[in-house]
Amino acid sequence: GDVMISIGGAANTPLASATDNLEDLKIQYRNIINTYELRHLDFDIEGIWVLDNDATILRAQALAELQTEWESESRDIKIWFTLPVLPDGLTGDGFSLVETTVDAGVELAGINIMAMDYGDAAAPNPEGQMGYYAIQSVESLHAQLSLVYSDKTAEEIWQMIGVTPMIGINDVISEIFTLSDAQQLTDFAIL
Repeated sequence: GDVMISIGGAANTPLASATDNLEDLKIQYRNIINTYELRHLDFDIEGIWVLDNDATILRAQALAELQTEWESESRDIKIWFTLPVLPDGLTGDGFSLVETTVDAGVELAGINIMAMDYGDAAAPNPEGQMGYYAIQSVESLHAQLSLVYSDKTAEEIWQMIGVTPMIGINDVISEIFTLSDAQQLTDFAIL
């Protein structure tokens, strides 16, 4: 195994939102990678931060330049994004964030989705259906990534997908992810 550090989150200000200076941002990302000798870095972008277009553009510029730098040093640093999802896929803002990042030249290793907190409108009557909703979310993400990465095979896109459910009682108290849901999601992943 290997270690992947995830930075950001709903309760924290992402580095790309805390500055408007490209060089400062690159220094911070470089320091995280070098300090922990990482080969993987995840950006957890959720809540209001998904809407921060200036940060999305700045983050993408910094990562594109750093990936060029790392490539010249023969370093393979994998970049992942952790994003909120609904059963019908990434939100419009989340999908736009991915498109903007890829269009800026960033090679994303993968997208990890947070299969939780859907709400009743997106996932009605969740009791006993959270595994199903997680699978639906994954399949929807696969379809979305197929649009972004038209040059990749279906299998290559499956390899780019991670899913994180919230086990047990969720922030939305009607959404309880049970062991049965976990088994259903695991069985799907193995296929």
